[in-house]
Amino acid sequence: MIERNKSLSVRRQCELLGINRSSLYYTPAKPNLEALRRKEELMRRIDFLHTTHPYMGARKVAIMLQREGYSASRKIVRRLMEEMGICAVYPRANLSKRNFKESIVPYLLRGVTPYFPNKERTTPTARPISSLPRTSPSRHRSMPASTTFSTRHSPMTMITPFTDAPGEPA
Repeated sequence: MIERNKSLSVRRQCELLGINRSSLYYTPAKPNLEALRRKEELMRRIDFLHTTHPYMGARKVAIMLQREGYSASRKIVRRLMEEMGICAVYPRANLSKRNFKESIVPYLLRGVTPYFPNKERTTPTARPISSLPRTSPSRHRSMPASTTFSTRHSPMTMITPFTDAPGEPA
């Protein structure tokens, strides 16, 4: 392709062909079969360690290989893991981002001013207790002291002491 003759210089021939002169003078090195065999064996062992312990990264895999007698630094293990396309399995960042598929629950107590402690308690149905009808209008509390809510029966069942039926005042 490129000939060393007097009519056209090597530089001009490389320029016309669009190649670098350094690639003209480059002679590829012969493959080292022993190094290739060691690399493949190391990759097999890294693959085995990764399949048995997928949570281990390059540092831990390098330590395990050194314990087994292989001479591989962390950088070599990292490069081979990247070459094989494997990486450690662990929780990634931004796990607390909102899931947009779920609905937003409205805040039902906005604009409601509590006048005394525990006035605005919510139930599992998200309705304020103060919005329920009072059993005794003469008392200043929103519910009688003996009345409690139970979520075991149904979300809004009132259980009062000494009664047979739920919801009946004592």
